[in-house]
Amino acid sequence: MNRRKILFALAGTPFIRPIAAGARERRVRNIGMLMPFGEGDPEALARFTAFRQRLEDLGWTVDDNLHIEVRWAGNDQKLIRTYAAELVGIAPDVILAAGTSALAALTKTTDSLPIVFVAVPDPVGQGLVADVARPRGNATGFANLDFPVGGKWLELLKAIAPGVTRVALLFNPQTSAGGGSDFVRLLDEGARALLVESTAVAVHEPDDIARTIEAFARDGPNGGLLVLPDNFISAHRELIVALAEKYRLPAIYPFRFFVNAGGLLSYGVDVLDMYRGAASYVDRILKGAKPGDLPVQQPTKFELAINLKTAKALGLTVPAPLLARADGEFIALLGGGLFWPLTTRAQQSSEIRRIGLIIGPTEENDPESQLRVTAFREGLAALGWTEGRNIRIDYRFGGGDADRIRNLVAELVRSDPDLIVANTSPVVVALKQATNTIPVVFTAVNDPVRQGLIPSLARPGGNITGFTFADFTLLGKWLEILKEIAPGVRKAFLLFNPETAPYYPVFLRELGEIPSRLAVELVAAPVRDEAEIETVVPRLAIEPGVGLIAAADVFNIAHRALIISLAERYRLPAVYYSRQFAAEGGLISYGPDIYDIFRRSASYVDRILKGANPADLPVQQPTKFELIINLKTAKALGLEVPLQLLYRADEVIE
Repeated sequence: MNRRKILFALAGTPFIRPIAAGARERRVRNIGMLMPFGEGDPEALARFTAFRQRLEDLGWTVDDNLHIEVRWAGNDQKLIRTYAAELVGIAPDVILAAGTSALAALTKTTDSLPIVFVAVPDPVGQGLVADVARPRGNATGFANLDFPVGGKWLELLKAIAPGVTRVALLFNPQTSAGGGSDFVRLLDEGARALLVESTAVAVHEPDDIARTIEAFARDGPNGGLLVLPDNFISAHRELIVALAEKYRLPAIYPFRFFVNAGGLLSYGVDVLDMYRGAASYVDRILKGAKPGDLPVQQPTKFELAINLKTAKALGLTVPAPLLARADGEFIALLGGGLFWPLTTRAQQSSEIRRIGLIIGPTEENDPESQLRVTAFREGLAALGWTEGRNIRIDYRFGGGDADRIRNLVAELVRSDPDLIVANTSPVVVALKQATNTIPVVFTAVNDPVRQGLIPSLARPGGNITGFTFADFTLLGKWLEILKEIAPGVRKAFLLFNPETAPYYPVFLRELGEIPSRLAVELVAAPVRDEAEIETVVPRLAIEPGVGLIAAADVFNIAHRALIISLAERYRLPAVYYSRQFAAEGGLISYGPDIYDIFRRSASYVDRILKGANPADLPVQQPTKFELIINLKTAKALGLEVPLQLLYRADEVIE
């Protein structure tokens, strides 16, 4: 189903109009891009194309409703600062910053223009944003590899070239994150563990690259090269690859395009995927979102690429275990025309892996349960996992019953699967108490750090990681939407079950000035069972100017039919957190796309089944949100939906 449609009535006749058409009726929006690459660099053009194509998918077309002003700085640090000031002077609606240097220059130049960054390692540690979950300020975006990945690079280099006993760490301290010091420190520690001598090699100019690599190669045998991620290094990749070939140095690189240029081996994030993600954040900002409310996203798609032609030229035999390993989307074997996707490898495996899936809030026969299961299966299938062939899934459905959820968790843990996928907080809480060894991937869990499920989003540790759903910033958004669609609301009640969602009282305290700014009082309305819902909602409706917010809570989704019917009966404008409410008659919903979260969770299942440690996989936050409006319900309540709200909607139901 195409969700990016507006469905509504014109002159009494229903028709469908794509969101893109609505976007075209508005003014042309302006985007700035600061790219530390040469304009003719094929990799830079591929990134620009991925960004632009994703914008087009979201309804933004250049020369129609969008203008993009690009500055190609060619990795010239002075030019990056000059172009940052130039772009800020133009005052576009949002600026995309590619890499650390571009982001640093822009944040020093403006604290008001929205900035979306891509490929920036550890933006908090570098002082570029305040917090990953709540960046605040005017910048957010997509982080690059974190510093601990250095150990993985060394491990892979030793796997493909076991004879390496000394490694040169190549970087430019002016363009590498944190001056390269954190990477170098952690790489030194990893090298000692592998009995490898590491040497930091700082370069500033192309001549430095040639001179230092030659000197390192002539300093003795058994040398290898580890190239750190920074824009200067990427800009001179062909020179580095050629020198590694000339001096017969096995080398590992941070991005796949080094392997495309003839490099031996690379392991890193899928950069084009990050640019597509950045386009989704630009879309949300153009539609009114604030950068400070959009969490910084950690990478989820990784690539391991090997160039067999280069390996053969170096006299290296790539071991079968290395070919069989994959932490990300695919392994590419270049040379001799061989391309081997990971999906094929998964299908060829004779071992059937077993996972458990517990959906906490709904029953097995609930259509919502089946939609979530279908989305998860789709995500697995895209990665080569098919039920009955190489994977078995044991399904359990909690129906929103806390006691039943605990029993189902105990049952699955006793069966000792390879991994358990846990949907919603009560399931994860029960799993945390039941096992600290079976890997757990959670989906749609609210604020897992505050709940004590993990110590940190960036480094969850233990056996639990996954994909979050809501944090306190959504409360403010729900309140704004409620006030926008029903301006007469003066008091809003937040409906939730304190047993299944105990964090909402804290969220309410953290809202700050938002309720007073909107002239709305926001009050908790805790309920624990159906009887309390049937008692509390009618009592709320006695007051004039009252609205309802059904918070993200497994209890609410399990009892959505009752909540929707009571809101209709007592003529309460209500905002819900999931599209399922609006599809079944609720007035309006806004929240993360739950099916997208289930599809994305399959990527972590894939990586863990292939050897990744949950403790090393950062918790991911939602990137795709949906605004759904039910015009039939609005009409029944006597509400006229503002045109701008219709334009922002992903789907309008009539």
